[in-house]
Amino acid sequence: MNELLQHRVGHLWASRARFEHEAAARFDQLAEGLTEIGAPRPLRELARRAAGDERRHARLADDLAQRFGVRAMPAAGPPARIAPLGLPFRRRVLYESVALCAVMESVSVAMLREMRRRSQDAQVRATLHAILVDEVDHSRIGWGHLAFERERGDVRWLGAFVVPMLQGTVTDEIFGAPEGERGAVLEPWGGLRRELRQQAFFDTAEGVVLAGLAHFGVPVDAGREWLHAAAR
Repeated sequence: MNELLQHRVGHLWASRARFEHEAAARFDQLAEGLTEIGAPRPLRELARRAAGDERRHARLADDLAQRFGVRAMPAAGPPARIAPLGLPFRRRVLYESVALCAVMESVSVAMLREMRRRSQDAQVRATLHAILVDEVDHSRIGWGHLAFERERGDVRWLGAFVVPMLQGTVTDEIFGAPEGERGAVLEPWGGLRRELRQQAFFDTAEGVVLAGLAHFGVPVDAGREWLHAAAR
């Protein structure tokens, strides 16, 4: 591996370590919110466990970053809340649960599967597998919480926020500038070329996220329109 590629791989995993640290803080916030609204105990426990999972993921990612000469620097302070402040507290908790778990973690699962399939390094592959197994469970928090609130009342109000939730997943890692052949060079080390990242996003958003929301009675027409426009 040449020095330039080593530098790129190190920064790839350092960036993921920072993302995992932020995810841990978000799951801490979510666990507190679920406790405050009296959500079922299994959901609360799963959210708390998810926070610990994400910290472990951050350590695994940082180990890889350091192997390639880069050390991750976690962001200072808690992450900003992602739910609109104008929503009542109970609705804010559901918004964050669905956005973080049902949407973001579902997309993450699809991308991790593709990354694991293409990885060639043993440590990278083991790290991707460990993260993937946990992310599947994390995605269930959002769906379980949505089912709980659907039993209590109407959740159709979430339809007004489907587009912002989808937009919140469109990070530089998914929709960054075209890379040419450089993206494929990172695939043995846990990267994924841009077109494959986007394909995973669109397939999951359509087939998992929007289908799941519609199952619970959440209007998703605006989300489908945005998704189809973004795919062009």
